[in-house]
Amino acid sequence: MRYETPEYVASMLPRYAPPKLRTLLDPATGSGVLIRPFLRRNPRVEATCIDIDPEATSLLQRNLGSHRNVEVITKDFLRWCGARQFDCVVMNPPFASRKQDLVKLTIPGNATVKERDVFVGCEMAFVLSAINLLRAGGRLIAILPASIISSDSGHWLRKVLMLTGAVKLVHELPARTFHGIEAKTFLLVYERGGVQSGVSLRNHRLRCPDELIVPKKVIETNLRFDYGFHDSMVWYQKLRSLSDLGWVRLADAADCWRGEVDSPVDKDLVLHTTNLQSFRPTEVEMRSWIHPVRHGDLIVKRVGRQCAASWIPYMRKNPARCSDCLFIVRSNREFDSIALLFALRVLLASVQGSPLVERGIGAAYLTFDAINDLWIPYSLHTQYSKSFESFKSALRSRKWTELMQIEGRVRQYLQKRIQLN
Repeated sequence: MRYETPEYVASMLPRYAPPKLRTLLDPATGSGVLIRPFLRRNPRVEATCIDIDPEATSLLQRNLGSHRNVEVITKDFLRWCGARQFDCVVMNPPFASRKQDLVKLTIPGNATVKERDVFVGCEMAFVLSAINLLRAGGRLIAILPASIISSDSGHWLRKVLMLTGAVKLVHELPARTFHGIEAKTFLLVYERGGVQSGVSLRNHRLRCPDELIVPKKVIETNLRFDYGFHDSMVWYQKLRSLSDLGWVRLADAADCWRGEVDSPVDKDLVLHTTNLQSFRPTEVEMRSWIHPVRHGDLIVKRVGRQCAASWIPYMRKNPARCSDCLFIVRSNREFDSIALLFALRVLLASVQGSPLVERGIGAAYLTFDAINDLWIPYSLHTQYSKSFESFKSALRSRKWTELMQIEGRVRQYLQKRIQLN
């Protein structure tokens, strides 16, 4: 299914074009919505428009008939063998993550890494092909999904972008920019062979967005281009400066593992993301179980909307098997599990904290390493003892709204301390 870029987004793209724009390529042109703003600004630019759909290219030829300097080609861009290089590539490539839609690419090797073949989403293949068609100083202006901006699968491509040029701007587009699409989309501006000291990252507002200029060294450390993650990291580093909060790595305070039952599951027999409140375990033979959840353990959704905010204690008396969509955390003897829960929820159950551990293109997910390596403020329960007692009371009564209000107040206390520190 084709998702055309809204005109209000397309109209802002020419501002990011290189100063001298003579040749332009759109490798997934569709109706030509991306190309038209460039032609209005500079009618003499030589544009090449490619699309695999003959109906789209036929319509485009009729609509752009007055522009003699526009070449329209009906072909699969990834099979197109264009010999020229361009000043600018503008595109909204197809996004496809299904296994049957993956594209085989050969990733060049170097002195330490061998050349290898990989199967990637077609949006990644489009980006790699596009940057190879740019001349020095040429720019890629692309509407892209989170797979390229922040996901583990796009790590290699972000490394290529940083090594071959400069990522000038990554701007998250407003939610539901594309009708019917919940996943985040971004505007990326890249300059082939460019030099930079930092990357401009902007949040979801098109007018007056919040902006971070993230140093190149910081970007290269984690290779993520999303504003939300880096904004959270700034907040997190300030929080870490409050040394009296007793920071401890979760792996040193607890054991963590993934549920042992592959999804889909029998909801009556296995604890799963959809029955966390209603599940009633029965006494059964446990000898074949590997890692059951026990009373007092903490559980969190491994995948799903707002999964970083889903931490709760397992409060049933009987052990249970868990699906592989849950992580189980069991505190070591010297650490109180509810104190751990208090620290985890204050840290992660918010818009500010969840990007520290959440990954994902559409649905968010947590990784074992992200949880295990996280440093948490364990001593929050002693520094804010009254709030902790209220937290435990709300937990016993299962008053979830009150629980979140308590967490929010503690975050406000911490924010005031950060500002004064």
